[in-house]
Amino acid sequence: MVLLAWLVSLALSVVAVAQTPIVVTSVQSGPHPAHTWIIARDVTPINVLHLPPPVANDRSNTARVSETGVPTARLAYPMLRVAPDRAAALRDELFLFFETPEGKPVENFPPAPAQPTRVVSIRAEWTGERWTTTPLARPASQPNLPAGRTVIAAAGNNSTMFALLAPGGLSNEHVAEPSLFALDAATWRTVPLPADAAIDASTLLLGIDGGLGLLERTSIGSRMWITRVTTRDPSADVVGPPPPPPPGQSLAPSREFDAVWMQLALPELAAQDPALQAGYVSDQLVLVSRDGDAMRLFAAVLPTGTTISASTPGVVRVEPTWRELGSLQEVGVDPVLAADGSRGWAGVVFQRTLTDVEKRYNEAPFAMSALTLASGSLAAKGPISVVGPVAVSDMTFVAVSLAWMVGLVALVIIRPPFEGASWMLPAGVSLAEPMRRFLAWSLDLIVVVIVGGLLVGKSPIDTLTASVGDLLGTRDGNAMMLAIIGTGVIACSLCEAAFGRTPGKMLANCQVVRLVKGADNATVIRNPSLAQALARNLVKWIFPPAAFVIFRDGSQHRGEQFSRTAVIVPWVEVEEDEEE
Repeated sequence: MVLLAWLVSLALSVVAVAQTPIVVTSVQSGPHPAHTWIIARDVTPINVLHLPPPVANDRSNTARVSETGVPTARLAYPMLRVAPDRAAALRDELFLFFETPEGKPVENFPPAPAQPTRVVSIRAEWTGERWTTTPLARPASQPNLPAGRTVIAAAGNNSTMFALLAPGGLSNEHVAEPSLFALDAATWRTVPLPADAAIDASTLLLGIDGGLGLLERTSIGSRMWITRVTTRDPSADVVGPPPPPPPGQSLAPSREFDAVWMQLALPELAAQDPALQAGYVSDQLVLVSRDGDAMRLFAAVLPTGTTISASTPGVVRVEPTWRELGSLQEVGVDPVLAADGSRGWAGVVFQRTLTDVEKRYNEAPFAMSALTLASGSLAAKGPISVVGPVAVSDMTFVAVSLAWMVGLVALVIIRPPFEGASWMLPAGVSLAEPMRRFLAWSLDLIVVVIVGGLLVGKSPIDTLTASVGDLLGTRDGNAMMLAIIGTGVIACSLCEAAFGRTPGKMLANCQVVRLVKGADNATVIRNPSLAQALARNLVKWIFPPAAFVIFRDGSQHRGEQFSRTAVIVPWVEVEEDEEE
């Protein structure tokens, strides 16, 4: 059902949108690359697109880059029924914030009270071959925020998620000032705000490595503060009940976050822009300011030491050296900053105005334009292609699985025309019992698995210890499965046609034979022909359940019935001692 929902959502995913998308990028830090997420809020279901960081061994569709340098996005989560009010990225996670305001009053009934702001998250995971989203069924729950307070902005740095809340709350919990919260394990805790900042609905947050930035935007211009977020003695203001301790352990001391804010001097053009946008890429702050129909980009390296150090509270204003990267033209309506540390560029994502023909052919609704941080040259410009959550390899796997099940059912239902023919074994032999045959097949399987693994470059230990997940659904696993099945069919067929035995049957003292009429119409034992050996081994190695289920006389499976072969053992008569 999940796969079907994703396929249906994929058909609805690439449509023209009118509402400004949410674009967030995580902070690149150490081994954690930057992830960019685009949330299209004007379609149903809500589509979440993911621009993953480049990976060396990525052979999936998301590794494709257009001729103009635009990477490919993947449809990461198409099953949201309600558009989130805010979103923020933390490492490889996307946090979504859903507000439930006070309901409208109904005659003779009071309005329904506001509910806590629900916070959920999804994660991008690299499987070794492609990117996937977890969990698939529904986003993971995170601690809720207080009810009745609008989430003005949210942002994540390299380790912590932050949320800026407007004044308000329930009648008995009303707060008159804005509040900044940080997610500490399973609770939200308060963080001090800059004292002279004019915070309103247009204020933005941006995560920086080890700290946080706050961008104040008013009708007369913009101002910016940054801080290093630290922790102090355990006396935090906990939002909501504290989490229960783990079984057998006491509750660990809580943490309280501390911050010393410092104001940054902005370029003159940026300081006068009431719609200024800011981001953080690889130790650099990036500003995007509108200049007519173009967007001008500025960047500055954060000075070390006193710039964001909480140990120097005397430094209240910092003047970084800003440099203009360049301008971006033809950026559509309401461009949103996208600063990608994994690729070393900064730019904007915007909506395209699609024609009726483009809508009919499901052209990509989003485009991007970006400049490199190193030189300011154009790094990418053009539409963002979107690939679905179901890859071609997934559909191939489903098709092969369905064909396998149909073949298995056909083997069980369809009976050979000569099934009722009588078998007259010569004296001195009998049909091999099932346990002996299972032992022989198990011994053959070990040899075949080792040889098949060597054919695809796997060591015997890696092959014998591979799990089902390693063998199914991945390119290496599919190659190993084909090598194992092919080795089993070919090698066992050749051995049985030439010698009547495989190594496992030799150790189990049994033999594959066909019965022919000899002189005087007597039954004679012969090794199976190559065609007969191939027929029985195709069934045994491709449809093992049909080989394990014995159908005739307790000792023949479907492959042997179709190939008219049998597995025999010498019949040794034990003479009983005569009683004296």
